[in-house]
Amino acid sequence: MLKQSRNALTCLAKRYRAVLRRCRLRALALALACALTALPPLPAGAENTGGTWSGNDYIGTPTIGEASGATVDIDSDVPGYVSGGETRSGDATSNTVIISGGTMGYVCGGLTVDSGNATSNRVIISGGTVSGYVYGGDAGNGIATSNTVIISGGTVAGDVYGGDASGGSIATGNRVILSGAPTLTGIIFGGDAFVDAVSGNLLEVRSSGLQAKNIKNFAEYAFVLPATIRPGAVLLTLTQATDLTNGGQSPSPDIQRIDVDGAASPLRVGDKVTLFRNDNGLTPGTLPTSVSGTQGVTL
Repeated sequence: MLKQSRNALTCLAKRYRAVLRRCRLRALALALACALTALPPLPAGAENTGGTWSGNDYIGTPTIGEASGATVDIDSDVPGYVSGGETRSGDATSNTVIISGGTMGYVCGGLTVDSGNATSNRVIISGGTVSGYVYGGDAGNGIATSNTVIISGGTVAGDVYGGDASGGSIATGNRVILSGAPTLTGIIFGGDAFVDAVSGNLLEVRSSGLQAKNIKNFAEYAFVLPATIRPGAVLLTLTQATDLTNGGQSPSPDIQRIDVDGAASPLRVGDKVTLFRNDNGLTPGTLPTSVSGTQGVTL
């Protein structure tokens, strides 16, 4: 009974969050339609393909139909949020947000507010500070697939989602790639949805010494050991109890590969490194007994 109550509360919280976000974004879309004059200038150092301001927010392609192919490159402050492509009723496809500096609220590669799907959008963060969430693709009531978040530097204070469809049913086939030395304080999600938020979602870790609160809703994992790695190194440390089986949805997590960067291996036979460390508990499920890899990959 307690478990059922917790599940009910979790579902209610997801629906409440989705409703709040849709209400806020509808208000932003209305403001954009009614007031596109006297807008502030583009942030210093920002480049885009037809972007504009909506209040304190910067949107690469605000539209009612399909939002596709926009690129927003930000290296200075944005008071609100940054979106590569945003639409009320169409699909958001192949939009990109690149963050190399500045401070902003939340970041979304491609966003659909009421209906439509978010597909093949990207967020690339190498610097700056994001105080809120990061979404590769966000489909309000649709499907979020094949979206990617790449973080190699900077600070992300909120949670990270490869694909989000918290008002819809499916968030699958999304990727989150971590490298360098970013500061991550939230949870890293492959996807978020009511029906399937796990299938095909991939977490790729390309450096050691990374930390995050937790990882959730990934079915697949890949690792690239940097050329500077040493025996005993830990790739990713988590601080909240972690369940790699996602509550039994993926009882056998798929570790696709463990590659090594550089021409010469920094490790010898018998050396050990730790892929995940969690002092508060880790449920690994049934992991493979052997994993293939490649020596000499390039990061």
